[in-house]
Amino acid sequence: MSVARKVFNNKSILRLGGVRFHSHATESESDISLSSALFPKLTDTKQEDMIPLDNSVTTRGKYFVGRSETGNLPVYTDYLGGGNKVVTEIKKIRGDPVQLKIDLQKRLPYIDPKDWRVVAASNKITVKGNYCSQIKRVLGQTF
Repeated sequence: MSVARKVFNNKSILRLGGVRFHSHATESESDISLSSALFPKLTDTKQEDMIPLDNSVTTRGKYFVGRSETGNLPVYTDYLGGGNKVVTEIKKIRGDPVQLKIDLQKRLPYIDPKDWRVVAASNKITVKGNYCSQIKRVLGQTF
């Protein structure tokens, strides 16, 4: 019997989370593992028990644009390239930013669809051009 096995034969240590010995485990020790003690089996979980993160599959099609503490919408105009390029940014999007982009494109058809871009890393939408007031008007009616 190895030294590690002698140390882990103590029943109180096995109850704490279990230790799995892959090659030398007895039948009772192989049933106990750290992963089974902390996480249920995937077959035992239900979808309603899971808490979705933002932008996960379960939030696809749903979105929300939060306001600032003063009640303003998070729509900003940014000047790039020394002021030569104007971009409108929509920030604080929770949920599906792609669906928000699609809905805004329907409400603002005069903006070229190629000018819209979703930045998934920062969860924002950018639009080439200064459309800050138009986007705020549409979001203000909706939110």
